[in-house]
Amino acid sequence: MANTCILSGLEIPKGKQNIEHLVPKSRVPKYIANNPYNLYPAHKVINCIKGNLLPCEFEERKFSLSYHALESWRMKSDDREFVRRTIENWEKNYQPDWCSICLLQCREKMR
Repeated sequence: MANTCILSGLEIPKGKQNIEHLVPKSRVPKYIANNPYNLYPAHKVINCIKGNLLPCEFEERKFSLSYHALESWRMKSDDREFVRRTIENWEKNYQPDWCSICLLQCREKMR
C-alpha cells in the first residue's frame, strides 16, 4: 500500500504525502538516513508531529504530541481531522513493529 502513512496506518489524501525518514536524518549518517529501507510515505502533518524522534521515542509520545498539535497548532480543518482519525486508529491498535523495520535494529538491510 504505497499511499498508506507509515505513522498513522491511514490512506494519505492527495497532496498531503511526503517522505518519512523513519530514523531521522538529523540523528544518523546520510548512508542510514537515505537508505531506501528508511524511507516511507507519511502524511505531512503526522510527519511534522513525529519530528526528529526515533520510532521507539515516537511510539512512547505519539498521543501527547498529537493532542498538543490539535490544541496548539494552526492547521487546516482537513489536517486537523486527519490527526483525529490517526489518534482513533492508534486507539484501535494500529501499531507497527518499529523494531522490525528500524535500520538501527536491522543492520542486515544496510549491507
